[in-house]
Amino acid sequence: MPGLDGLPNELRLEIAFQIRDWTTFQSFRHTDSTNLSLLTTLPCFKKVASRLDTRLDTEGRQGARNWLAKNVYSGLSPNAWPFVSGLLRYSGNPYVARTYPGRLRRSESHDTTTARSQLEMMMRQADWKSWRKLFIITLKERKDIVLPSHRDISRYMDKVWRRGRGTPFAILCDISNRQYDDHTYQDVHNFFFQGEGAIVQVLGRCYRFCNGGAGIYACGRHDKLCILGDNKNSFAASGIGKRVAVLFGMWVEHLFSLVPYWEWDTFKKLEAWVADLKARLLEVLEWMEYLLAIFEFVNCRSNCGKRT
Repeated sequence: MPGLDGLPNELRLEIAFQIRDWTTFQSFRHTDSTNLSLLTTLPCFKKVASRLDTRLDTEGRQGARNWLAKNVYSGLSPNAWPFVSGLLRYSGNPYVARTYPGRLRRSESHDTTTARSQLEMMMRQADWKSWRKLFIITLKERKDIVLPSHRDISRYMDKVWRRGRGTPFAILCDISNRQYDDHTYQDVHNFFFQGEGAIVQVLGRCYRFCNGGAGIYACGRHDKLCILGDNKNSFAASGIGKRVAVLFGMWVEHLFSLVPYWEWDTFKKLEAWVADLKARLLEVLEWMEYLLAIFEFVNCRSNCGKRT
């Protein structure tokens, strides 16, 4: 880049913070050794990522890359981090034993070694090449995709969504049958079930994705000549689609694993818990929408899937 050698560090940083596209930022970061050293820090990555254009319909298909960078470098939630780790390298249920490096402990806040290690881990999680390799459709059988066991597929794509004892739906039904002061049974029931934003409806949207609903995303939105126009190439039918659905089932099961029944002596406390749980389920739905989008971005060559 002509004239870059004479720029002070403050101006280099200001230019970086005005960039709204992650690919452009990476190109600018690698312009010279000064930029590479100056801009390869966790605070810099976080600030740039927080300002990215994350609309998934962004011209040039950069929205998916930006969304990924913003979510990773802004700090994945304690529930999203194991999901991403399991997605990139599947080895069973990541919620059984997990560590979350999203925030440094206070005693380590000035430890450059720890910060550097955290940044390196985030860079691996946000590596676009790894994500593209996972989601791209190939004509040959994908032997590099580790599939969940039949037991995990049966449990997390089916059994966890049923009305059996201890399942998320059964837990919500049980709680909705309780009575609280100043609220009738019908009031509580409507709070849980009625309306698009009711928590049972949100849970149902998660269920439809994990139980094969992601398949409707392929055919119908794409031309016949597009690879995604063929039903056999739908997201739900792919190997990575099964891994994703199983991991989402694990995520949702984990959200319901600790239900503080003893805290709900008033309806107000129940409302607060439901609002928090719904926010966590909406995070799951956001990731579902993103992974469907990235699947399309990677495989749709003619952009036909963006038609409204």
